[in-house]
Amino acid sequence: MTARRIKGDWWCDFRYQRKRIRKKSPVDNKRGAEEYERQLRTRLLEGLPLDGQEEENRQAPVFEEYIAEWLMALTIVSPTRENSRRHPRRQET
Repeated sequence: MTARRIKGDWWCDFRYQRKRIRKKSPVDNKRGAEEYERQLRTRLLEGLPLDGQEEENRQAPVFEEYIAEWLMALTIVSPTRENSRRHPRRQET
């Protein structure tokens, strides 16, 4: 159990599945923070969200969809050799 006092407040600070969980305890004493941590761990083990709200199911973009968007952004940002100021064409006189 990890109940910590940070700047006068009690916090629950632990790791679950390689993710750090740090929440401020609603009860401002060590025993209250330890009890709150037990509740948080129980919710995690049951598969429930910590704050009572469902987490958004974010999916990574599919490569085919992402590559088209990335190539469009790349062509807009990257100047071509003809438009580049580093290598201006010499004017023949």
